[in-house]
Amino acid sequence: MAPGNGFRRVLAAALAGWLLEAAHYTLLVERYGVGAPAPALERYLWVTLAGLLPATTRLLFFMAAFWVSAWLFGLKLDGRSCLEAATYGSLALGAVALLLTPLAPLGAEGFTAYVNVVYAAELAAQAWGMAVAALDSLPARTRPLLARLAAASALAVLLVGLTPAALLTPQAQVYSVIHGVLSGNTPGTRG
Repeated sequence: MAPGNGFRRVLAAALAGWLLEAAHYTLLVERYGVGAPAPALERYLWVTLAGLLPATTRLLFFMAAFWVSAWLFGLKLDGRSCLEAATYGSLALGAVALLLTPLAPLGAEGFTAYVNVVYAAELAAQAWGMAVAALDSLPARTRPLLARLAAASALAVLLVGLTPAALLTPQAQVYSVIHGVLSGNTPGTRG
């Protein structure tokens, strides 16, 4: 595949993953009445554009964490392979987030538990997506090292998801706003 085609494919996958994830956040914002009333499409566009920078930052975090994790487990992956892995992991994350949206509780009770379940599922999806995407980067003779690849993927999501870097992710920002509104700590934002 030509390099240009590969870049366009990765860009399309990254955008698709973020659009799915942004739909998840938009539906939650609608459900909990956060912010001023607005048409659904307008709210979706706002969420998509507002979260683009955190989503891009998170993608780069995952890319770097995966490269470091792969190196620690003796896997030599180049930057392009790590970018592809992080991108397809983000696509899996967005799909899982959107699929779990209907499980959101109607009120404040149970919201924290719901967020924890979604966050764990998103990280698992990210790890799975990265491992599957990076599989093609391994030469056939190293395919027996699949356990190392899986461990590197898991370590990468833990490095991003369970460290202060997680505070810069779209999940942390959106969920914290909704939680603040539901708990009454963020007055004036419930529409």
